[in-house]
Amino acid sequence: MSTVVDTVEFIGYKKLAAAIIRLAAIDVLMLPERHAYRINAEEFFESEWFYGLADLIDLDPDCLRDKLLDNKTSYKRRERRETAIA
Repeated sequence: MSTVVDTVEFIGYKKLAAAIIRLAAIDVLMLPERHAYRINAEEFFESEWFYGLADLIDLDPDCLRDKLLDNKTSYKRRERRETAIA
């Protein structure tokens, strides 16, 4: 039988898992390609740890990785376009 404390702790773990994934996604999208944090974040998205955290928060890990790749590509295009205009 689960107690209120157990439920609150589980919600806290879900929030922590979501924050870890969110920060790694920001690193992939915003940091330069050879930045150590970005490389670590890209490795994280290939790891079993990412799949475990994604499962904890009911997230489709493959879908997120595909969206990150699409956003990363479109972000680079937008950044190049803005640099060319300026």
